Amino acid sequence: MREEILDIGTTGSTSTYPVSFGATGSWGMLVQHAAVSNQVLILKGNSAPWVLEAAKKLEELGKLHRGWDSYDGLPLDSSARRLTVNALGWLGNDNLPVPSVVLCSGGTVQLEWRTKGRELEIELGKDEAIEFAKIYPSGDIEEGEQKSNLPQEIHRLTWWLLHG
Repeated sequence: MREEILDIGTTGSTSTYPVSFGATGSWGMLVQHAAVSNQVLILKGNSAPWVLEAAKKLEELGKLHRGWDSYDGLPLDSSARRLTVNALGWLGNDNLPVPSVVLCSGGTVQLEWRTKGRELEIELGKDEAIEFAKIYPSGDIEEGEQKSNLPQEIHRLTWWLLHG
């Protein structure tokens, strides 16, 4: 069994390399905080392919400097980065479409999915909170904010996206 490690650090460098893995147990994706300023995303076995693509995009967003949007947009906030890495870990085995990964002008990250006539936007922000928008095929929009039970809430939202 192989695992991929993607270092999502604050230095702007990305390194992906294979590592042998011999232990038995869960083959889901794990998120490990190697240090306060670095996150290491460990993709094991059957992690969903979209996760690596989203993590690479997150790393690219981390290279943007203040003013990246020509309107004084803030660089990627470290707590938003950490929360996004955690969210990728929580969803690591879920069969989701590849999301758009967008840096918001306040330094937060928005994950955006579109499938089956539905749209889901989850903004991963500062202070360990998320804001979301569910857009129904009818055009109706449901918005909300969540500050606790984030793994369960994110799974609930992505379940809605796929199963409505």
